[in-house]
This record gives sequence, C-alpha cells and structure tokens, in this order.
Amino acid sequence: MKTIKKLIMAFVLLGTVFSAFTYASAAECSVKRAAQQNEITVSGKTENKELFFVQILPNEITPDAIENDYTKGSQSIFAKTLESNENGEFGFNVKVPKSGEYVAYIRAVSDDTFTSQKFVFTIEEEKDSVASEVINKLNNGESIDAVNYIKDLFCDDTVLINYIDELVNTDEQNSYFCSKMKKKGISDYDDLALCAKKALILTATKNSNGPANLKKVMESYKDIIGISSLTDKMSVYTAIKGEYSDIPDFKAAYDAAVKPSQGSVGSGGSNFQGTYTPSGIGSVQIGTTGTNQTAIPINIRFEDLTSVEWAYRDISELFDKGIVNGVSEHLFRPNNQVKREEFVKMIVCAMGLQNEEAQSAGFADVNSDAWFEPYVNIAKKFGISNGTDNGNFGAGIGISRQDMAVMIYNAMKLKGYVASAQINIFADKSSCGDYANEAIAELCNLGIINGIGDNMFEPNGEATRAQAAVIINRALTYLD
Repeated sequence: MKTIKKLIMAFVLLGTVFSAFTYASAAECSVKRAAQQNEITVSGKTENKELFFVQILPNEITPDAIENDYTKGSQSIFAKTLESNENGEFGFNVKVPKSGEYVAYIRAVSDDTFTSQKFVFTIEEEKDSVASEVINKLNNGESIDAVNYIKDLFCDDTVLINYIDELVNTDEQNSYFCSKMKKKGISDYDDLALCAKKALILTATKNSNGPANLKKVMESYKDIIGISSLTDKMSVYTAIKGEYSDIPDFKAAYDAAVKPSQGSVGSGGSNFQGTYTPSGIGSVQIGTTGTNQTAIPINIRFEDLTSVEWAYRDISELFDKGIVNGVSEHLFRPNNQVKREEFVKMIVCAMGLQNEEAQSAGFADVNSDAWFEPYVNIAKKFGISNGTDNGNFGAGIGISRQDMAVMIYNAMKLKGYVASAQINIFADKSSCGDYANEAIAELCNLGIINGIGDNMFEPNGEATRAQAAVIINRALTYLD
C-alpha cells in the first residue's frame, strides 16, 4: 500500500509559502496567492498519475467530525479527488469565502491517513478589522496563532515572510516568536508589522543557523536595531547568539562584542565602502560610516575588480600574502572558474605549507612536471585533498562548492579546529556527498561559506576566483 509519505503538500498563506514537505524522492510543492482576489493556488507533486483527495475545512472541524456528523460537511470550502499529471504535478485554485483559520487535509486515495496544514486567510476587505483583533489579543497576552496571522496580514513583505519560514518552523520556535509579540502595547497596523520584525530579530538571535545567517537578518533590519553598519567579524555574531529580552538589550550585547574589533569595516557581506577607480596598481580608501570615520588603504593590483566590490579586500590581502596571483600583471579575472589545482595551491599557501616536502601523491592525471604537482602532493600528505576517483586528482576540473568546503575544513582541522557537531540542514543536502556534509555544516555555522538562497547549498555548483579568495580569507580570519 502506498503511504502518505509518498505524497507531499505545502500550504502557503496569501502570497507566501506556509511550509515545504518532501517525500521519498525529495520533490517539493507550495501554495501561493492566486491572481484572482480572495483565492489561493494549491500546487504540488505526488506519484505520477496518482489519485489524491484534498479537503479544506475551518480549523474547528476535522474530517473525522464530518464522518460522524455529515451535516458539518457543508462547512467544507473545498473537497475533491484529483489526479496528478504524468510528471506527478498538480495545481488548482480555491476561493476562500470568509476570513478565518483553516486546515488543509490531503491523502492518497489508496491510503486512509491524512496529513494536514493549518493556515490563516483574511478577506482583503477585512484586513483592518482582523489586524485590530490580533493587536488586542497580543496586547492582552492572549493565546493566538501570531505566526500565521503575521504571514497572512503582511504577505506582501517577502523579506519578513521568508525569514519567518526559515527561522520559525518548530513548535518551540513558534512559541518563542509569539512570546516576543505579547504585551508590547501595539498601537496600529504599522506598529504590528514593526513588532513582528523585532520578534523575528530576537528569534534569529536564538535560532539562526550560524553567524552568517544572523548577520543577514541583522543587515535587513539594522535600522530597527539602531546600527548603521555591521562588522564582518563572524566571531561577533557567534558571541551574541542567545536570548534577549528586547532589542535594546540585544544591541547592547552587539556593541559590547564588536568593541574589541572596531577597526573592521563592511556591511551586508561587502568589505568595501567607498569608491574605486581601476587604474592598474593603486589603492583605495575604505572607510566606515558614521561620525568616527577611519580610512584603511587597500592595495588594488588589478583593473578588473569592479564587478566584485565585495571581494576587494580579500583578493588584495591574499595577493599581498602571496596566496593568490593575477592571470597577468593587471588582471585577476575574478569571475573565472577555479580549477581544483588552483584552489589546492591557494589552500596550501594559505596554511603556510608550501615549503613542506612531500612524496608523489600518485594521481594518474598529475604529471611530475606540472606546475601544481608539489601543491597536490602536499595537500595529499596533510589530508587536505584525496583526489576524486579512479586514482585521479581531477586536474583541469572546476572545483565544486562541496569539494571546496571539504578542503578548507580539512585544512582548518589541521590547524587545530575542533568540530562542533553541526548538521547540514540545507534543503538539497541529499545532493551533497556523504563525505562533504560535515564540512558544509561546520563552515556554514562559522559563516565561512554560505548557501545560495532559498535554503539551498548547490553542492555541485562551481566557484569563481573571487569567491574562493573570500572564503579562504574568512577561514584565515577565523583561525587568527
């Protein structure tokens, strides 16, 4: 018998994804607001050409209740047996007649077990009155499904909704988020949105998956926190992770943590603030914003870095240390793909191992007269890289994101880094090699490497020269 585990469904509050469920083959689905007013579009994936039953009911009614009292069936807003197409895909619109809390139930026709998802729907004309009711209940400290009401009322705020989907997806996280919205003296609709964003910030400080993700949330809401620019020191975000009573309490902790490293600059993942005019060999002044400005000269050796402002400092610092080189005197080619042998050289030099002696690694595709042969041998000797398969190193192949993570992680362990038992939680972790999961999880937690968005890591994606420089420099900064 097919089980409901083969069937997946996600239901989304007006305009955004409620959640995403996966089944055996890791397919995904979602439900979004339809173009038509007061409708939602339900879409998803099942087994190919599979019959399934969908029923959407008010929150207070269950399918079992209808089975016991058929008169309650009239309150169902949707009940239908459908069939997915030859690819297992389906999609349909549902008109919701009135505001309220609902539950969508779904099961395979061949099964008798429902899976369900609760959601809130507010008719456009009633948003103000629903918001007033939510505000009153929160101000009085009453129990309310604040998460789903916020996602419903502010469905057009995709930044807020995406963060909620990422950070508030367990009962404990939901409860914590709601607790940060109660008894706050919310005055109106706009103040409700502000209160939700503050609750999200405080939830992120407790639940964010790694310092890079906390920094991302803080960058989005730095005006609410009261910070003009953020430090790039990932150790600061690691230090301030925890529970705080309110935003001023959290800001005080951030200010205290960043004091020892006030010389650092940068904002939103970029180490560059200011202007740069390419002119061959020269320098730029990188300054902080605010009243206490500093200017840090950074030598820019290359003319083609205008497309990668976020990597200026890292490329320049690694160049000055002899860890990276340009492809010519004035060109770096920052967006070119990084070959495995190029990345190995960077790592070996970054770890100060370039003068170590090592016997031949014995890779079939590494000739003894190849320029990179000494670096490959050293990397093999110290456990940084073990090649690919069939006795090859993978010379000439662009390095994948997961292999880049593994090499950096191995190099960091060589320098004394101790793993902290992190877990790879990316949605595409099934595409990651078993050998890479630990490295990906640890480096993402440290903020050394990040996903590509939408909770995806893209393990087989290839890295650019600029990206490689940034990640290596972050690792060196952490080890320092």
